[in-house]
Amino acid sequence: MKTSEGGNLPIVNGTFAAGDPRAAENFALTSLHALFVREHNYQVDKLHKAHPNWSGDQLYNYARAIVTAEIANITYKEFLPNLIGDDAIGAYHGYNSSVDPRLSFEFNIAFRFGHSIVSAETESLTESGEVVAGSERELRDIFFAPPSDFVASGGADGQLRHLAGDPSQAMDVRIVEDLRNFLFDPPVSMDLAAINIQRERDFGIGSLNDVRESLGLARYTDIDQITSDPGTRAALKIAFSNNVDLIDLWTGGLAENHAPGALIGETFQTVIAMQFEALRDGDRLWFENQGFDAKTLQQIKQTTLADIILRNTDTQHIQDDVFISYTRHTGLKGGVESEDPEARQLVIGSDGKDTLIGGPQGDFLFAGTGKQTLTGLSGAPTISSSTRARPRLSSPTSSPASTSSSSSMPETSTGMMSASRPRMAMPSCRSAMTASNWLAFVPMRSTNLISFSMSDRRGGFRNEPGILCDCRVRLARRGHRLRHVRAGWIAASYGFQPPLPYGRVMISSR
Repeated sequence: MKTSEGGNLPIVNGTFAAGDPRAAENFALTSLHALFVREHNYQVDKLHKAHPNWSGDQLYNYARAIVTAEIANITYKEFLPNLIGDDAIGAYHGYNSSVDPRLSFEFNIAFRFGHSIVSAETESLTESGEVVAGSERELRDIFFAPPSDFVASGGADGQLRHLAGDPSQAMDVRIVEDLRNFLFDPPVSMDLAAINIQRERDFGIGSLNDVRESLGLARYTDIDQITSDPGTRAALKIAFSNNVDLIDLWTGGLAENHAPGALIGETFQTVIAMQFEALRDGDRLWFENQGFDAKTLQQIKQTTLADIILRNTDTQHIQDDVFISYTRHTGLKGGVESEDPEARQLVIGSDGKDTLIGGPQGDFLFAGTGKQTLTGLSGAPTISSSTRARPRLSSPTSSPASTSSSSSMPETSTGMMSASRPRMAMPSCRSAMTASNWLAFVPMRSTNLISFSMSDRRGGFRNEPGILCDCRVRLARRGHRLRHVRAGWIAASYGFQPPLPYGRVMISSR
């Protein structure tokens, strides 16, 4: 697909052009459009190498199918679980011709919840987390800004780093002024919140309580049942004459207390879950039904938005789930200290002597070259190499009482280690861990021999913390890394030829 200089969207009549005319509405939208155009071209190049005889149409259409599938997978596996909870949408059991996938009027309104979480400021970040000079802008000032403004503000790469680290506004009844009084240019600026409310009235959608009843949810009998926020309660009572049955769907849905495990209330959670389940189950051409070969389908399902950012931008380090914000900064010695030490941290070592400190939120620590000291506090930091390859590592949500964790690497080390809370050291790439923790390494050199040892003072041979294994793995070449180690399982991101494992450890290629 055609791009302009720097891998940006093509410019037509002085503005960025894409399939959606709103692609240049704001820098975040422009960045996402540019990202997936780059991903399409990445897939075309990859397919062309594998199938040099394919025509341009064949390459375009197959790459388009892959990118469409990736977007669907990211939506259902990353975005929706963060928004509505892990179990809000049921498992997929194949195409169901009796399911109507058309969008409901209720979904049309509920999915506009996003207008509540929009921030009024934007900026771009460098790889080390510093703000790009001149990139700090008000949202109201960048609506349909010219391409030169977008490029000068850091472009898609810097914007995506900012978006991955910038917490959204809370999902509530409060909307930033930029969307209330500055949409788009004076003298015809509009109030997006008022438009949303009027839109649902034009559709003839019932009240919040009417919709809840149609969904099989209990009607509210008092405004105080909707929200525990005193200010919102008072405002609703004034606006709707203290009559809970008069509250509009959009207003009431935004006001609801958030459902357990979700970022939105029960009504919007139900509407959105039902709609996305219908979109998937009633789609004959859902990506799992399109006939992708097993390898391609597996690659699609394993691709995250973080993967796509890493391979299509100059970003070298990013958290596994970019829908969860992390504060990006460098090590403390010669680097930038986080403005909010209590927030989740993504700490990047430089090419010198740094101290990277993980906080209490399960942070990501990426070691640079040189002498790097990596220290975790009470949380469960993920400690990674300085290579572009991004580890897929998590920490259990609960673990034994916290203790400090630290690792002091030799100057030649670019090793990677992830662990939960026990004290740990890494001489010669070796660590003692319990089975309830995660552990992984990236080799310092392609021929490096890595040892794993999982043990506990109690001993034993079981799924709980105990002696599970002591195995050694030789990676075949640079770039291979181990993936996911928990309760005695070791898996590799790429193929290699390990020795047979000891005990209950399983080594496999993924």
